Amino acid sequence: MRIVQLLFFLLMLVHWIGCIWYFLVKNKEDGWIPPKDLDRPGEGMEKTDFYDSSKVSKYFVVFYYAILTMVGNELAPQNNIQTIFASLIIITGAVVSAFIFGNMAALMATMNKKSNHFDEQLDLVNATMRSMKLPEEMQDQVISFMHHVQNSPDLHQDLEDFFKILNEPLTKQILYHLHSPLIKKVVELNSCSSVEQAFFIINLKPVLFLPKDVILREGEKGDNIYFINKGVC
Repeated sequence: MRIVQLLFFLLMLVHWIGCIWYFLVKNKEDGWIPPKDLDRPGEGMEKTDFYDSSKVSKYFVVFYYAILTMVGNELAPQNNIQTIFASLIIITGAVVSAFIFGNMAALMATMNKKSNHFDEQLDLVNATMRSMKLPEEMQDQVISFMHHVQNSPDLHQDLEDFFKILNEPLTKQILYHLHSPLIKKVVELNSCSSVEQAFFIINLKPVLFLPKDVILREGEKGDNIYFINKGVC
């Protein structure tokens, strides 16, 4: 959305520059010849058919030269006012171009930040697994897990870093908002007091498992309580 806004701003700026330039050269007496017509045969105003064109064609011409002038191209001004305005366009174009394209570059970098971070992690994991000489099947499982994590936004991978920014009361409120619906689905916890439910809510941590992963076998001693938020077991 931000990129669309920047492009719209750029188009509107070019539009207004073109309109002002058209106002400055709209009379044939102003003697402006579009640079593309300067090499045409003829003398004086006979070189150009700009003033004999329709208003739509004139608009396209001034719009085109507004863009060129913003990036420093020649506009061929014929008098002092045109020269001053053309100079202002070049200065404005340099500033606006730096602002818009700088913002676009920053936005693109932000959009690719997660993907770049994942690629760095993947390279690190691949290099580590090669040095450990893990079996190919096990390497495939690790890669599959990483892709599963990458495609699971509900895992809240950045939750820990997010909560470091907040104070304790805000953190508890957000955790309650995130986890209370899950706790309410557990029939065994419905009889617990609000203090006991709050203890579970605050200490819940999201964990991701791949399909067919063994979480716990019957008869094993467990050291954690698992609540299934999404998926089946």
